[in-house]
Amino acid sequence: MSNTYCPLPWNHFSADANGTMRMCCNSTADGRLKNNNNNLIQLNSIENVVDFYNIDHLKSIRKSMIDSKRIKECDYCYAIEDNGGTSVRQWFAKQWPMESVIENTNLSTGEVNSVEINYLDLSWSNKCNLQCKMCTPNASDQLIKEFKFIDNEQWSNAMEFKDRWNYNNIKPILDKTITENLSQILVTGGEPLINNDFYNFCQMLISTGVSKQIEMSIHTNLTVTPQKWFDIWQHFKSMSIKISIDAVEEVYEYIRYPGKWHIIKQNIKDTLEFSKNNNNIGIEFHTVLSIFNTEKFTDLLDYLASLEGYAVLKVPHINYIHIPDYASPSNLPTDYKIIIYKNIMEWIKINIPKFLNDARCMEKISTLYSVANILLHSQTTDEEKHKSYVMIKKMDVYRKHDTLKFLPWMADAK
Repeated sequence: MSNTYCPLPWNHFSADANGTMRMCCNSTADGRLKNNNNNLIQLNSIENVVDFYNIDHLKSIRKSMIDSKRIKECDYCYAIEDNGGTSVRQWFAKQWPMESVIENTNLSTGEVNSVEINYLDLSWSNKCNLQCKMCTPNASDQLIKEFKFIDNEQWSNAMEFKDRWNYNNIKPILDKTITENLSQILVTGGEPLINNDFYNFCQMLISTGVSKQIEMSIHTNLTVTPQKWFDIWQHFKSMSIKISIDAVEEVYEYIRYPGKWHIIKQNIKDTLEFSKNNNNIGIEFHTVLSIFNTEKFTDLLDYLASLEGYAVLKVPHINYIHIPDYASPSNLPTDYKIIIYKNIMEWIKINIPKFLNDARCMEKISTLYSVANILLHSQTTDEEKHKSYVMIKKMDVYRKHDTLKFLPWMADAK
């Protein structure tokens, strides 16, 4: 099998929160799909599914994968693999081996004669209730006012795409993707649990009986009481609740502003209790290593590992932030990167005996190890670091936060 193969350019339909199509949610900026006129493709503009999959961009990606060539769209996965971790590319390649998806593919051109969509991946608009420090208006409309205040023109026009996620506008194309072949749906945001359009979409899947064939996954900040969603979740073949959390206590409130730790902690407990009596519910935690949470990162790992008595993955899935660039931990001072790397390695050494018999946790630990290595060997310019520090200070002035209380290394940053 090709060592660059991923099934997603064959069987995956993915839209960003701004309504543009992408190769997948883990692809680089180059993975934003363009039509043959080099324009970004909008979700609500797609009429024919096969025509969409046969744009030159996707044909070129498939052809490169068939020929075992690395492509820039997949650089984030390659970085995890090259540093000893298990990437999402590898995970999907195991789930859908190449021979299961290329039957109707022209191996010389990458063109497909027919399409079987197995997996929907939808960042369902930027409607949100938090202003996370490593986020942008592209994924949270609550950040628009702040970004305009700090004059960040790169992101402040985000509301221009709001109508692209109106359910009535996108239903015609979504209906074409929902067939007997569809088995998985991943929904992120924004915050899906406050989005009435997404709730209506779930109701439609339930009323048509399609939910019984769907393994649904939802990324949520879980800041809202999920009671009305408990009824929804029980109707799916399986439901994976991926709780986004990056820190605990005061650092959580600093990063996921204006979230409150006591609320998220209680909602986590309620959801874990609910899952005890519902075998179709799975819970895991997702976090990002950013410039904001390195100071107390192992405190989060300790909290998750302490959740005894529940069938929950106690090591989080970890992503390394590249975008927005100011939030990347690559901008940390070099000596501080070494400290954080050593802290993570020490945590792994102490805790790994607990997880030796849990294959999934061991897989997440390998990713943690990989992310720590990426941090240690990351490089940026002094100019990039300076821009990052200026942005952090502007955000903290706007929010009236004491930067040095949470990021003490900033005292020596320039």
